[in-house]
Amino acid sequence: MFDWFLILFVGAVGLYWQSASRMGELAIVCARRECKKYEVQLLDHTVQTIHLSLSRDHNDQWCVWREYQFEYTDDGQVRSRGQLVILGNRLVRITLDSHNTLIH
Repeated sequence: MFDWFLILFVGAVGLYWQSASRMGELAIVCARRECKKYEVQLLDHTVQTIHLSLSRDHNDQWCVWREYQFEYTDDGQVRSRGQLVILGNRLVRITLDSHNTLIH
């Protein structure tokens, strides 16, 4: 009986890890695209998860709400922060400190 629980637990952890990796890659792609749009430089390895919870999407389905934070620079000297929100597998909001908020 314990073997089944262990297998289910390891499987659930594996599925969560795979999903988190995919969403992390999506966050990096979205941050890069936004930085390119405003002609600023995304600083490598700065995209990180800051909040994780469950929320309902526009179809009233439960999805994972992920908030990410990243850093970018306008001039190569001063670091600024950006933030993005992904609900399920859809970008909901992206914000750069030095620019207006974009809601998708």
